[in-house]
Amino acid sequence: MSVNEEMMSTKLRHVQAKIDIKTSSLNDLHKERKSVIVFCYSNGMSAINIAQALNMTRQRVYKIIEDNKEEEE
Repeated sequence: MSVNEEMMSTKLRHVQAKIDIKTSSLNDLHKERKSVIVFCYSNGMSAINIAQALNMTRQRVYKIIEDNKEEEE
């Protein structure tokens, strides 16, 4: 059985374009989540409560906050 390489190349490019779009959207969501985490923490919400709301560890919350501080410097 022979594979139509031109058709498969087109299909691969199409799939990659879809992945690129989803990746961009995911990156935007990560940035938004980081902003909300920093805002909540800066306004008195505990890392534990933030972590519980996001189903992540408080260590991860602190890492996101610390990374944000480094980015701002």
